[in-house]
Amino acid sequence: MTVAIYYEAKGDGTRASKALEDVRKIDPLHFDSIAPPAPIKHIDYINRIWLGRAGFFLDPATLFPTKN
Repeated sequence: MTVAIYYEAKGDGTRASKALEDVRKIDPLHFDSIAPPAPIKHIDYINRIWLGRAGFFLDPATLFPTKN
């Protein structure tokens, strides 16, 4: 991927394309084109992020809350 970015910065599009093809062959899971999720799945994902707990919930502040 770094090689593809380098060639793209240098303005050599053919070498950049070749490097991207090689990267896609090595790791298609991370570098191949993926289809966007369905709208309802995306909305569900955003709701889980906004309404769910953001961080790790078993920390000292939640296990031993201060008494006010």
